[in-house]
Amino acid sequence: MSSHNRRSLLRVSRYPTNKRWYFVNNIHYIAKFCGSKPYVFRKESSRVNAPTLAYVVSDKGFANRQKQAQRINDKIDAVKAKEMAGIALTENEKTYYKNLKNKAPTRIDALKKLPKDLVQKFADQWNSYLHYYEENIGYIKPAKRAFHFEFDRDVQELGIANNDPKLLEVCVEKLLKKQDVARAQRILERYTTQNFEHPKDWKK
Repeated sequence: MSSHNRRSLLRVSRYPTNKRWYFVNNIHYIAKFCGSKPYVFRKESSRVNAPTLAYVVSDKGFANRQKQAQRINDKIDAVKAKEMAGIALTENEKTYYKNLKNKAPTRIDALKKLPKDLVQKFADQWNSYLHYYEENIGYIKPAKRAFHFEFDRDVQELGIANNDPKLLEVCVEKLLKKQDVARAQRILERYTTQNFEHPKDWKK
């Protein structure tokens, strides 16, 4: 058994009994697909997840985070008091709360996942981030880092969502008419993974 598998089993051994059975059930289910190739593969996260990053810095989102953190902190304190009183902890309390430390949420980590130009633009206007994401959802694309997103400024300038087939048609027409050629070429290569030199080839 590899060291990675041993570490995985050790982590599972800390799970409550009901979650261990859940884990075993998952392994049993996927075992029949061992060696099979997937039919599809989604390389990036969906754009619908992007506004969530902006929501957590908004006033409403941050208030919810504070409430969630307070509930966890209260549970941590209760478990510590229970242990100090010599009362036996449940398996769930031992696993999830005994070694946790009280934390107070901040917006700093969330801001790190947002585009730097937006952070510079909006600074501490916390509700502006979410509004901007909602207004420009059609121009969002995955960034290089996992679970990060950025705005496609080329597409934004054209005002056509990057999941609208019309975008490709407009870009091909621009190439044929020799209008805004560099931008049109970038967009076509970005969203088709093709790299044709001549406009007529894109028309095909």
